[in-house]
Amino acid sequence: MAASWSAGLEVGAGVDLDVRDVRAVPSANLSFGDVLDIVDAAGAAVADCARGVVLTQGTDTLEETAFLIDSVWTHDVPFVVTGAMRNPTLPGADGPANVFAAVRVAASAAARGRGALVVFNDEIHAARYARKAHSTSTAPFGSPDVGPVGHVVEGAPRLLTGVARVRPITGFSRTALAATRIALYTTTLDDDGVLLDKLAATHHGLVVAAFGVGHVPGAASAPRGRGRRPRPDRRHVRRARLEGTHSQSRDGSLVTAAMASCLAGSSTSRTTNCRDLMCSSRSGSGDTACSRR
Repeated sequence: MAASWSAGLEVGAGVDLDVRDVRAVPSANLSFGDVLDIVDAAGAAVADCARGVVLTQGTDTLEETAFLIDSVWTHDVPFVVTGAMRNPTLPGADGPANVFAAVRVAASAAARGRGALVVFNDEIHAARYARKAHSTSTAPFGSPDVGPVGHVVEGAPRLLTGVARVRPITGFSRTALAATRIALYTTTLDDDGVLLDKLAATHHGLVVAAFGVGHVPGAASAPRGRGRRPRPDRRHVRRARLEGTHSQSRDGSLVTAAMASCLAGSSTSRTTNCRDLMCSSRSGSGDTACSRR
């Protein structure tokens, strides 16, 4: 899909595109491992003198992917994530315009050192704050806390403000990450908390999407039955740095907080299956375009 968008795309003098199809799966099927494989491929492209990276994927999990990439991307080279809300057969398909804008941002010197960015509908968002706010609009992403950090105006990126980068997470074990299990629990009206019973027997961490500024029903906050925790596998114990993570109340940002917890938990004295997180959360010279749907 990315290759078809890129064919014949005029992105400006001095910009060469190297298009690679990595995964052809719905974005809801992506795993932490898939995203980290993309990060590794992008890092190799940067080592080969790419001055920007663009990833295209489905929008269902784009905000989670962008946050994860921003959390582990250690390069100053811009890593831009984009997609489309209308497929190419529909009138007013937005894919080509979004790819064009993303490539222009990735090639911009002003975007260096900003980590991962989400570019959609000519808006530039810091990946750490981007949220999908609409399921069908061609302008589905926003940044509730800070707003867009810039715009693409007549093909030219204009970065209007900066968002301080946090230090990327390093030193975690991919093997331990794949074995990490973090539960995401959303509280509801008249919640009795029964789903939390025996959680300690199957998971090593819990992220609670509570009401307001962290309120939960009394019944749900009562002490739960204790299960037997899975024993940590010491072979995969590593240390990792986790700085600057954040969470907000009852929105997609809690998923990103769970991602950060999962990465941190996978590299300490716990081994626990981050794949559960995605399911439970929603039931240089020359530019390189790393692509996946």
